[in-house]
Amino acid sequence: LHDVELELRDLFGPLPDELNNFLAVLGLKRLLGKLQAIKADIFNEKLRLVWNETATAVEPSRLVNWLGTMGGARGVPVRLLPPAGLEYGLDSSLPIPDRLRAAAQNLSELLDNTKA
Repeated sequence: LHDVELELRDLFGPLPDELNNFLAVLGLKRLLGKLQAIKADIFNEKLRLVWNETATAVEPSRLVNWLGTMGGARGVPVRLLPPAGLEYGLDSSLPIPDRLRAAAQNLSELLDNTKA
């Protein structure tokens, strides 16, 4: 995705906002697939994710530790939504692509990269 974005910029110069937004959504969607999220709602100030209750990509202990890190040291508003959801606060002062990329970067920490 990053290579495609670079090639588009090389061919056409600065990309329109709509395309930048679309590329950021595609990047987030790719990550959400790895996290096994079955639904994502993107709002101006938050991202709401829903998992199937049997999803196994995110270990509960990793999620609890991540929630503490996000809400504590990083000051990102996050909360669990029963039965299997998560609400993640987005920084609405950032442009939409930066907002989504920051969310994707933080959410990627939920993946256990040590698994083969």
